[in-house]
Amino acid sequence: KSYRFPYSTNTHTLFTQHVTVTQNTPNPIEDTDTVTLTCDVKGTVESRLWFKDERTLHSNDRITISQDNATLTIISVTRNDGGTYRCEAKNSLSSQSGSYTLNIAYGPDTPELTITGTHSAELGDSLTLSCSAQSNPEAQYKWIFNGTVLSHTTPQLTIDQISPTDRGSYTCQARNSVTLKEAIQPLEPVLPFCKLKADLYLNSNCLCPYPLIS
Repeated sequence: KSYRFPYSTNTHTLFTQHVTVTQNTPNPIEDTDTVTLTCDVKGTVESRLWFKDERTLHSNDRITISQDNATLTIISVTRNDGGTYRCEAKNSLSSQSGSYTLNIAYGPDTPELTITGTHSAELGDSLTLSCSAQSNPEAQYKWIFNGTVLSHTTPQLTIDQISPTDRGSYTCQARNSVTLKEAIQPLEPVLPFCKLKADLYLNSNCLCPYPLIS
């Protein structure tokens, strides 16, 4: 005589590999792209949680988390969405996390132009114009003087031996190679008009009391 005993099993698989977080859009651009992060887990998953910079995330007007928490979608990303995202997966036996650092391309914003050195210019002096624009990746710079593009491609432009021909409009142009956006900022420092000349016979001179900034 034989007997059969009904039984059931409940199997949970340990996470044997790290949880993997991937994203669908390489080099996402601010105010242009929508990014989806996917949490891929090998093993039995009972729950997933999403964190950004160690703060728990929930669905809102810009962030959508799927019903099973496997994906997180950010609509029209901004620079503030950049950071480290972590997916924590759990079952009754173990817990594992995977992370992804989201880098958002943005800018350039309108450049800020400053003058370093003396605030009053005389003929023969030197001055440096500095240009700075918020941008990721870092902006590429171009300088324009009275409509002519200069050869300088650094954030600083130094004018050596100031002369009357240096008077005019200086424009800094910043460009982002990823967003393909450009931004400009003009500046017109007030420089001396005249050129001082020594006269061996006449006791006279030409005064140039013009300030550097009007």
